[in-house]
Amino acid sequence: MPFNKLLAFIISIFCFVSAEAQCPPNIDYETGTLNYWNCFTGTCCPINTATSTAPVFGRHTIVSGGATDPYGGFPVVCPQGGKYSLKLGNSNVGSEAERVRFYLHIPANAPSYVMSFYYAVVLQNPNHAQSDQPRFEVKAYDSATGDPISCVQFNFVASSNLPGFLMSPIAGDVWYKPWSRATVNLKGHPNKTVALDFATGDCALGAHFGYAYVDMSCNVFNAASVLCSNSSNTIKLIGPPGFETYKWMDSSLNVFYGTGETITIGKPSGINKFAVIVTPYPGYGCPDTLYTETAVSNTALFPHHDTTICFGSNAPVKLYTGATGASAPFTYNWTPTTGLSCYTCDSPVATVTSTTRYYFTVTDTNGCPRNDSVKISVTAPINVSVHGLGDSICQFEHAKIYNTGINDSLAYYGWSLGQGGVFYGAKNTNTVIVRWDSPGQKTVALNMQIKPCFAIDSTIVYVKPGPLASFEINLNPCVNTPVKLEPKEQDAFYYWNIDDNFIRDTTYQRIIPVSWYQLGKKKIMLTTIAMNGCKSEYDTTVTVHEFPKADILAKALSVCKGDTVYVSTEDAGNATYEWSPQVNFLQNNVPSTATTIEGNTVIGLKVTSLWGCVASDTQTISVENCCNIFFPNAFTPNGDGWNDKFHILSNGSYQIHTFIIMDRRGRKVFETRNPMDGWDGTFNGMPLDLDTYYYYVKYICNGNIIEKKGNFILIR
Repeated sequence: MPFNKLLAFIISIFCFVSAEAQCPPNIDYETGTLNYWNCFTGTCCPINTATSTAPVFGRHTIVSGGATDPYGGFPVVCPQGGKYSLKLGNSNVGSEAERVRFYLHIPANAPSYVMSFYYAVVLQNPNHAQSDQPRFEVKAYDSATGDPISCVQFNFVASSNLPGFLMSPIAGDVWYKPWSRATVNLKGHPNKTVALDFATGDCALGAHFGYAYVDMSCNVFNAASVLCSNSSNTIKLIGPPGFETYKWMDSSLNVFYGTGETITIGKPSGINKFAVIVTPYPGYGCPDTLYTETAVSNTALFPHHDTTICFGSNAPVKLYTGATGASAPFTYNWTPTTGLSCYTCDSPVATVTSTTRYYFTVTDTNGCPRNDSVKISVTAPINVSVHGLGDSICQFEHAKIYNTGINDSLAYYGWSLGQGGVFYGAKNTNTVIVRWDSPGQKTVALNMQIKPCFAIDSTIVYVKPGPLASFEINLNPCVNTPVKLEPKEQDAFYYWNIDDNFIRDTTYQRIIPVSWYQLGKKKIMLTTIAMNGCKSEYDTTVTVHEFPKADILAKALSVCKGDTVYVSTEDAGNATYEWSPQVNFLQNNVPSTATTIEGNTVIGLKVTSLWGCVASDTQTISVENCCNIFFPNAFTPNGDGWNDKFHILSNGSYQIHTFIIMDRRGRKVFETRNPMDGWDGTFNGMPLDLDTYYYYVKYICNGNIIEKKGNFILIR
């Protein structure tokens, strides 16, 4: 059935009363029900709703949520109300009519009782006779007498010239009036019960339909007067919508400021309370005076940061204003609208192909705007192309891989080589040096990023099995000393390049002796070449060291038995020393030491350098029959068999001429010519006391006459 008529009405009622009065229960529908409301159904036209009924779903329906009217685009739940609204009527045809009624008792002692309500009306104009047109009615009357309350008799009948109505953008014969407000002053009706009716009716011919929304609140009404925080020298005065004229005054009604639903004035000094005289359209209520006090609008913005995206990514960017403040809800406007998912929402999604700066305005419920902008920069894409490898490469072979696309020092280069891949040097660069330690198919990939752009390219390379050139050798050999060169066994040919050595054989040899006759650094390089042509190279440098010096320097080569001989060698620094025979030396690990000679002896020395180079030397020390004789410096003639006599201690070849002992007074206490004879510490058969005594000896050795004297102690 074609659409021919639509009636939609939205009402939000507010009342403010004296301190003694109480807000009527559920007048605002905030229980989510129609408790305390009376419901009726009937026919039109005129509206005749004689049938009292429980709420009929689809005709007396509580609604909630964020839906909007399909013809007027306004929300079905009043923005100035609570969570719920009442929907009157439905989309059915058949000359239906609906009514809701609330009985409002005016307290006897209430000095004032003013009611106001918001309404929005949508009517289709089928151009019937006026008596048959769809309509909306509001009535208030004394429930006891039926007498109407003055200024509360509204009757909107569908027409194209209704005051304050607009044509629907989706249907040329539908007219709507956006949210508007009316007031009802019940001050002159104390101690009475007033019946408040809202009704809708379809057209009388039965082919057109209508519906309505009602929302009510118990808040005190105030015209808006706002001091915007970003315009501190002006005040924006905002009146209730839907009236024909507005006249702004100070609260004493002496100073006139201007006309219009919204005006902006310079902030008057010392004045923060204002009045507005509102006059409804003729036939839709009575003039009234409303009062308000200045409020401050302090909306704050925390917008989306400027963002950079990559060209061609088509990545959507969610923008937001981040608006906060007590004067919510806000309205939003974004410009330009190109690429935006919406331009009147808080968080549009932008899809752009070129750098764009979006400007937005956030306006609070007081009409105060705040402005800011967000920039989306579009950067050039990254071009990545991996090159430098053929179809195959040898295992262990060094290869250069490079990107022939963009080269940027600020880019991140994420190279990946697959299993066994090894980088040489830096890898976060446009060109890298690599090798593979395992054979097989490898994927070389480059993930390059220059925020926010990234690109990936890859290539496949086959790594052929290759030999691994490797060997072991003493890196610090001694000059002119063979060392073992031990290569790792491979199925390959071996090509050697060794300083001062020549190896012709290219087959594997487990041990290869090499030596150097000159000191210094020597380079060894091995190249192994497998049957598949893959080769591997390995080189190292050895340092050839000289042998340390091990020349024994002895102060005497012929000594008497029991003599101490001092020996030494040149100090070679970081070397170790070993003298032999070890038992003869007090220290045998130093370059200079001493030993006691008891007979003909061969002294040995072994010097080992820090690098393990060894040198050695020997020296023979001969013992001769010496002419030197010795005496003890004390003796103890106590009969214990130890050191009981004072006698000559040398067993050399000599002849005693004179051997005498005297006390400290010069008295001779002993004399002999027998070298084996000794003094027992007596004189004339009597033991002498502890004291110091003196000896004198004269002997002949090797034809020489030698004299010797000294002192000793007799100890008891």
